[in-house]
Amino acid sequence: MNHVERFRALMSFQEVDKLPRWEWAMWWDRTIERWYGEGLPVDLTDIFTIHDYFGLDPYKQYWFSTTEATIEAAQHHIEGVVSNMDDYLNHKQYLYPDHGKAIEGMRPWFKRQQAGDAVIWITLEGFFWFPRTMMGFVKLMMAYYDQPELIHKINEDLLDFNLKILDQIAKIGKPVFMTIAEDMSYNNGPMISREHMYEHTNRGRHARRPFGRGFMTVETWNKIKDDPTQWSEYHVRKKMLSQ
Repeated sequence: MNHVERFRALMSFQEVDKLPRWEWAMWWDRTIERWYGEGLPVDLTDIFTIHDYFGLDPYKQYWFSTTEATIEAAQHHIEGVVSNMDDYLNHKQYLYPDHGKAIEGMRPWFKRQQAGDAVIWITLEGFFWFPRTMMGFVKLMMAYYDQPELIHKINEDLLDFNLKILDQIAKIGKPVFMTIAEDMSYNNGPMISREHMYEHTNRGRHARRPFGRGFMTVETWNKIKDDPTQWSEYHVRKKMLSQ
């Protein structure tokens, strides 16, 4: 089996020749700094080259940041800058970067994927993750009650940004799977309800379905007490996949 066949079979609960080997939650900068001190060649600076150095499978992630024109899973340095609508509107000029160059750079990887020699996956920031980045956790929790119009505005803009990225990618290829970054569950379950997710994703029902049938995951951080398929229905299908 090649890498694409193996991943699709595994995710479809079918028999595989071996399990895929890759680090899906990429290493922090301090981790890599320590490894340099322990013998990792210092000329290996790209996440994928380090991945390859360790003999892991060629899974190439493109994380489309909302704050920087990077496709690395970089740490945001702006958490908590927004407290109200004026703050957000003033800061918006620094958000939603143009990822056209990175998307064009996906072409060689799509060729490898077509040959089964690589797996491309993309990550988009979700409707809990991004407002939390803007506001910080405590202010976000209060804003759900005190400033719902602010949450609506942030997430409507985020949806526009994410759909634009998907349209651009669809013109050159189809990733094998995508993940939606959220961290929406903590010690005792989700911090928001399914209804809230639906409220902010319903407009996406009318988006095109450019990638056909595929695999999507919602990263929660901790447990979801409710039926996860119900969260998937609200969060993924009604946002990006429904026609």
